[in-house]
Amino acid sequence: MAVCGAVLGCGLTAGCALFDQSVEAMTTGGYDESPVDDPRMAAFRPVIDQILLDVVLVERPADDPLLGRALWDSVGEIGAVDADRAGRLRSAGFRVGVASADPPEAVRALIERQEVIGTPLPNSRTTRLGAGDRDNEVQVNRITLRVGGDTTLPTAPRQSDLLVVTPAANGKPSRTESFDTATGQMRIGCRTPQKGWVTFDLTPEIHHGPQAMRAVPGPAGLETAHGQRVRAWPDRSFEVTLTVGDSVILGLRNDAAPDSLAAALLAAEKNGHATDRVLVVRLADIRQIEGRSEGR
Repeated sequence: MAVCGAVLGCGLTAGCALFDQSVEAMTTGGYDESPVDDPRMAAFRPVIDQILLDVVLVERPADDPLLGRALWDSVGEIGAVDADRAGRLRSAGFRVGVASADPPEAVRALIERQEVIGTPLPNSRTTRLGAGDRDNEVQVNRITLRVGGDTTLPTAPRQSDLLVVTPAANGKPSRTESFDTATGQMRIGCRTPQKGWVTFDLTPEIHHGPQAMRAVPGPAGLETAHGQRVRAWPDRSFEVTLTVGDSVILGLRNDAAPDSLAAALLAAEKNGHATDRVLVVRLADIRQIEGRSEGR
């Protein structure tokens, strides 16, 4: 699992700024653009595609109209995911849509006048948006990801105990699983099928239990890493292809069961009220950077 180490700050001051500012206006430093010491070696240094993502986690009251028809009627929900995977996502309680670089007003309104919740993503910088009440909160992070690598995006600001019931299907019985000290995550990987476009692969996961040294899959096989246990649902994974400025939006269906996978990742109770969360991942930029040789 390779996440690029370059971290960029995000100069947003309001929700709309996420979509209104140019990439250059939102980016400060982070890239090594020093000249090559020996010009003869330049042709032998690899060029690495680096993806910049704006990750927005919104939490609002479950009955907020902005989480319902106003949002989903305005984004490209139909066709965002192929029919087979769309059916599997529906059965798990998820909704997926795609917004263009010039998003509809419902998407802009969703992230305005909010507060930061939880803790920042690893290797990112969090931006605080305008003040809002305690049930309306948002967290914005700018992260970088190397093409061919992956990382995880938390879908909850805090840990909790979670219950997931997988309905019976294809001759398999239903399955009930409980997770303590758990956080929902979306694992996101990326590849570039053609210039200017990025295909993202997203897989829901739950990270749970105590932190410990564990064997985890890596580029060269099993590796040892410190972390929680991971329960992944590859049969609920999906892919979307975006160009710069586009966003993928992940939300909760109105008819999602309270013990569904989507509810475990995106529903909660806060201050005595039911709340739902929406995850927005915007492709902010695609950069090419020069790789380094092992000796440098």
